Amino acid sequence: MGADDVIVAFGDSLTYGTGAAEHESYPAVLAQLTGRQVVRAGVPGEVTAQALHRLPQVIAEHQPRLMIVCLGGNDMLRKVNEAETRSNLRAIIGPSGSAASRWC
Repeated sequence: MGADDVIVAFGDSLTYGTGAAEHESYPAVLAQLTGRQVVRAGVPGEVTAQALHRLPQVIAEHQPRLMIVCLGGNDMLRKVNEAETRSNLRAIIGPSGSAASRWC
């Protein structure tokens, strides 16, 4: 990664930092530790289907070189079908041709 490359932390309330001050969220701490730009793209309460829908806009806006994904907890809490959650996560992070791999 180059010095100017952007990292996007993409996820739910854990990524957003719910319950912590903004400077205590893991994206803020990661930015401080690495000296890199880390975008905090967490949405509290979001399930994987919503994140999958939001992903193209986040990629277009920030043009990340690296994306850290932290999702799935809200799906479990809301009893979303496990197969649907897995399918959404695969579309977000894997294989070639998926929404996330286009920016790699």
